[in-house]
Amino acid sequence: EVFACFCAFHALYKTNDEDRRFYREAEEEAMNAAALSIVLSESDAQVLSTLNPALPRPRVLLPPLRKDIAALALPTWARSGWGEDSGAHRRKYVTCCIRVTEAKNVKTFC
Repeated sequence: EVFACFCAFHALYKTNDEDRRFYREAEEEAMNAAALSIVLSESDAQVLSTLNPALPRPRVLLPPLRKDIAALALPTWARSGWGEDSGAHRRKYVTCCIRVTEAKNVKTFC
């Protein structure tokens, strides 16, 4: 079995002790039952690895970029399939939109 953890809830939500305990126990139980645990970020791997240090560290599997989004990083000529770059407009900035929570450490990018 594979435990695919898309969010380490026990570390994310600052609710009451009972809720945190529930998430921690559920996540640890899932890791104990799995032959492999995968997460979407290094920070989740770090947090989950503290639940049971005897278990293998969760592997980070970065989410794939959709083709239409990945294409935005290419020059206009490459996206259109037409010859070489003719000085067409190139992107200068990239925007990343995320949910603002403490765990995302948004202030790092301000």
